Amino acid sequence: IVEHKRKWDIYDSFLNDVGSVKLNLENLKKDIIKRVEDITITFGEDEEGPKEKETIIREESENVIRNIDSVYRVYESMQSQSYSSFDTRKLADSEVLLDQILVEGEQFYDLLKAYNKEIVISLIGLSRHSTYYLKLKELLEGYKSGKNKMANLGEVPVSYQTYNKLDEGSKYRQDVYVSNKRVGQEMTASYFIRNGKHESYFEDALTYDELLDLLVIANHQPSDEENDENKLAYNFNLQELDVEVARKGKNELLIKYKKKIDALKRVPLRN
Repeated sequence: IVEHKRKWDIYDSFLNDVGSVKLNLENLKKDIIKRVEDITITFGEDEEGPKEKETIIREESENVIRNIDSVYRVYESMQSQSYSSFDTRKLADSEVLLDQILVEGEQFYDLLKAYNKEIVISLIGLSRHSTYYLKLKELLEGYKSGKNKMANLGEVPVSYQTYNKLDEGSKYRQDVYVSNKRVGQEMTASYFIRNGKHESYFEDALTYDELLDLLVIANHQPSDEENDENKLAYNFNLQELDVEVARKGKNELLIKYKKKIDALKRVPLRN
């Protein structure tokens, strides 16, 4: 009964939302098509340069529109399904795909809107803040059955020295031992975006691998006494950077990234 109610709630919510989802996809597609026509109508018929640019614009727009149409058909198909044939797992996968296609489509539309402008994205800050945790367990003597038993005490924040010195099974204090340890991290990047005359800033959370990639681009390797296995400092705050990581020329469509990583592609062209 509980499972059926959960499925019904998901199905009911889907039916309430699917109309607006399809409308958003339709409007995004229309906006892209209109902007492509606005740009290409200005190109001369016999000029080789503009014709090459028109080909690029139309090919890129067709790829984006194809993806929009594909996810639109998925939602249209699910809308026609009855409750009994409705697949909640397929919906979950479709929602992930929808988010990807919307980000891709909106980013492409932003490029079209800024076609006649120069865009420059600069990395201006990178930071990493770490907190060290030990998970503890306590030895309880004569627990009910007369045998020893370990009780979980949860996590406690500790200094780097304590974290580095103690491993799983190490004694933390009397009758208290380490069962696990981890490092909690917050890693962020800050960007400055110049889109024509418009200027904006953007801050984004990073994965560890993205942080490593951006440090390579920035040609920095922060290090001190508290380092991880890659000899990278657990804590640093670089706020004096000025590294160009992406650029789009005036009257060009595609933006050129220093390195094709998700972190840079998440930076909005106008924030």
